[in-house]
Amino acid sequence: DLAPGVEAQLARTIAQIRALAPMLAGEYGDVTVPWDTSVAASSRSLNGALYLIAVNSSDQPTRIPFRVDALAGRTLRVLDESRTIKPAKSVYFQDSFEPFQVHIYVAPPPPGP
Repeated sequence: DLAPGVEAQLARTIAQIRALAPMLAGEYGDVTVPWDTSVAASSRSLNGALYLIAVNSSDQPTRIPFRVDALAGRTLRVLDESRTIKPAKSVYFQDSFEPFQVHIYVAPPPPGP
């Protein structure tokens, strides 16, 4: 037996994972975060788009900087949130995390030649 709401949330989570599966299997890339942070991050690329996955493993809120060389100045859209992040100096950006929060960022493919 599942508590009320758990079954519905489980269905939403499974749908999200299925939608993200192609990206999660994409080519792995580097993301640099401070060594003493509670946030772990990595990137993937798929069809020219860049995806960043970041997870706060702490029960405390935090704000951290990221360095993503592959970002190359592209604006990030935060998946399932109504906001975008413009990088500073082409490869750096900062974001805030609530306890145990996950952010998935998407940068579109770079413009063609």
